[in-house]
Amino acid sequence: MELVHNYQVELSELRLEKFDYFIAASGCQKRCTYLLENIDTGNSENLVITYDESAGREARLENEKLFLKRGFDSIKADPDEKAGIERIMQRIFGGRISGNQNILVDYSCMTKVWIAAIIHFLLKNDFQTKRINIYFSYTPKKVNTLPQSSRLKSYEPLIFGNKKDFKNKPLALVAGLNNNHDIMKELADELNPASIFAFIPYFKHEDAYFQRILEGNAALLKDIPAERIFRYPAERPDQISSMITSLCLDLRLDSSVMLVPHGPKTFGLVSVLFAVRYPDTMIYDLKSGKQKVKDDPGDPAGEPVILKSVFSAEEEEDF
Repeated sequence: MELVHNYQVELSELRLEKFDYFIAASGCQKRCTYLLENIDTGNSENLVITYDESAGREARLENEKLFLKRGFDSIKADPDEKAGIERIMQRIFGGRISGNQNILVDYSCMTKVWIAAIIHFLLKNDFQTKRINIYFSYTPKKVNTLPQSSRLKSYEPLIFGNKKDFKNKPLALVAGLNNNHDIMKELADELNPASIFAFIPYFKHEDAYFQRILEGNAALLKDIPAERIFRYPAERPDQISSMITSLCLDLRLDSSVMLVPHGPKTFGLVSVLFAVRYPDTMIYDLKSGKQKVKDDPGDPAGEPVILKSVFSAEEEEDF
């Protein structure tokens, strides 16, 4: 399959679609059930990804109960492994299917590894269908400014599982920033890239978030020229896509581009979608040591942000 289109749609359009499958993840935040409670799931096969972890266990189990009550089948997955996700995708595409497939994916509480595994599975396989439409839905949370701090443990490729040689061209680090400022500074110090480009999110419902990231990442940002610092709207994956594409298409000609998608999951999703279209771009996930963070209820901030991605057996003309 090939990725041929990405464009943003509204919740009203989502409600008019008929879905063959709905895949969600049950986390400990309240927003993970927001989409479930606001659309009709009666005509699709519904799957929920669950995991075992002591943090937030009580809230997570309550969310799982709601999914099970609504008829979702539960599948366990490790947050840092793709195997569980591949089992879900094999379940969906393992039989004989025909016609277009519509799949709704609520990635509000998914890890970047899970998101990348879904996309990679579609690209590495051929199916008896001409077109697969994936609706990626993300529910923002009200408060994003809870402080975080952890040390860099390792960095690993997020997709394809292959490490590329940094030495062929000068290294350009394209970094998504968030509250966890220590870990990105450690990575930059270790890699010593020839250039750094910083993407800083803002939410229209939470003005303090952008300023908090600026202040927390001051040690990293002070050495980056102003023209290499980008402020992006976290609720607009279509605009994020345009910004990443505009920067990285030309940058990759003379540099080894390394994308590190920290920040809101919309930035992570769009980064993965760019990297699969341009596989000479490296995309890495940062692993950190265990950290103690404040409880985050993850109350939903409003309607989901939805990006429709179209995968086709043959290249289609853009429209």
